[in-house]
Amino acid sequence: MSKTPDAVSLQNALSYFEHVARLRLVVKDDAEFRKWLRTPQELLDNESPLQLLAKGQWQPMSDYVDDALTGAPT
Repeated sequence: MSKTPDAVSLQNALSYFEHVARLRLVVKDDAEFRKWLRTPQELLDNESPLQLLAKGQWQPMSDYVDDALTGAPT
């Protein structure tokens, strides 16, 4: 990658990952966080968060994490 993390063109994509990083701060450890990433979630149409990220479906993933952090169900 020839761009630095502060490149303007990367900011939109990085903001989605920032939401996931905030969730990592509230999960007790790395193993639990990795388990969460791989576990299908009903509110994500039974896909895992990792599957959504891999498919580039960052907005639904970001919304899901925001709802989880604020306790607001969708």
